[in-house]
Amino acid sequence: MSHVSCKPPLMLHCHSAREMMSPNPISIPAVSTIKRAAEFLADHHFGAAPVIDTAGKAIGVISMTDIARHVKKQQPASSIHTECGNVATELPAESEVEVQDVMTPMVFSVTPDTSPKQVIDAMLNENVHRLFVVDHAGLLIGVISTFDILRHMKS
Repeated sequence: MSHVSCKPPLMLHCHSAREMMSPNPISIPAVSTIKRAAEFLADHHFGAAPVIDTAGKAIGVISMTDIARHVKKQQPASSIHTECGNVATELPAESEVEVQDVMTPMVFSVTPDTSPKQVIDAMLNENVHRLFVVDHAGLLIGVISTFDILRHMKS
């Protein structure tokens, strides 16, 4: 006779995006150079970060992949050896291309009052690993990652 252990199901213990989010996410100004953005992402071990305009509104996302694609477009085909980890070192020091010219201009966001079910549905439907939380004026106030969701799962 085998013994099967039945553990209680995991439940999400929060009521809103505000409870799930990591507040005050680090963001990159749209007018920063891509060299500075690449260095910032590499230094912080981030794969991506939200991009904000001068008013603090999220207007896109910049990723190491976005920057690597840009670098590859600028290099002759024979010299393409760029990997995401060393993109910052391959950008010329005088590179003045701005983040807003290279970023992905889509922001997947929710409001602080969005329900956990809606947050999870949005992440699954959009096939993203993070959602940005914006207030009613559109200002970036938080980020919800898949890890933030897992942190709130308890039996």
